[in-house]
Order: sequence, then structure tokens, then C-alpha cells
Amino acid sequence: MKKYFTILFLLFVSAAVLYSQQPYTNDDFGFRMNFPDGWNIKTGVSETIVVSASGGENIEINVGLQGSGTLGDSALLKMGLEKFVSSMEDHFRTSYQGYKTLESGQTKIDSVNAFYMTYSISDEKASMMRGLQYFIVYNNRMYIITAGSPDSFYNAYSEAFKNSIDSFKFIKQ
Repeated sequence: MKKYFTILFLLFVSAAVLYSQQPYTNDDFGFRMNFPDGWNIKTGVSETIVVSASGGENIEINVGLQGSGTLGDSALLKMGLEKFVSSMEDHFRTSYQGYKTLESGQTKIDSVNAFYMTYSISDEKASMMRGLQYFIVYNNRMYIITAGSPDSFYNAYSEAFKNSIDSFKFIKQ
């Protein structure tokens, strides 16, 4: 009996660690999401990356904005989400010889239409990496949520990636 309680306790503790998350809110760009507890969160990483959370070397989740501002009547919105993602795939194929789209499709993030793709990259510039990207247009902004890691770690972190992405919500500004 003691053995069963020990197993249940370990399962409970493992689940609590796996699902423990730290909240992040960005009022300027109107979103919030949770990152895995203990990950290093950095804001204002670049002109396009608003926030990035790192769980180790090359293990990241980040949120970027195309142009980091209002898109208005830009070419991105005129071309549409699917054509934009297709152009991103073409860009990756020319930038990385080993680029391969593993899966792509449409979904919803916070009830807003989104396009996603999972991919792998392997060439002399980068060791085998696997990534997951979501593209969402909301209030004339293109939000790009990216999660990725070395391919050998991807399965171990995929649930943490999914939990963070599922927590993404738009907030009123």
C-alpha cells in the first residue's frame, strides 16, 4: 500500500512541476501568456521579438510582432496569412538547406484564427532543431509565437511548449 502512495505522490509532484507556470503580461501589445516556471524571461529582445523565455541552451518560447507595431494596410495583411506562411517556408528553405515542414494547418488561439507549422532545420549553420510557430493577425498586428529546441529535446519540452501557447490570450488595450 505504501508503494502505491509513493507512486501517486511522485505523479502528483511531477504534474505540479510540469504545469507550474509564471505569468507574463504585455499591455503595450495587448497579450498575456504563461511560461514554464523557472525559465528565464527576457523582454525587448530585438525589434521583432517582444518577449523570450529560455529553458536552457536553444530551448525557447518567444512572441514576436511583425514590424512590432500596427500593420495597417501593409503587404502582410493584403497577402493573407496562408500566403505569408508559405513565403516564410520559402525563406526557411533558402536559408537552411535542411529545412523541412513537418506539419501545418489552421487552428485558433484565444478564439482567433491562426496558422501553425512545425518544422525541422539541419545544416552546417545549425544542429538539428525542431520548431513550432503560430501566426495570428489580431487588431492589425501579426503575432508570431515560436517554440523550439534541439530535435533530441523536443519531445521532452513539447508539452511545456503547448501549455504556454495554449495560455496565450489577447487583452483589451
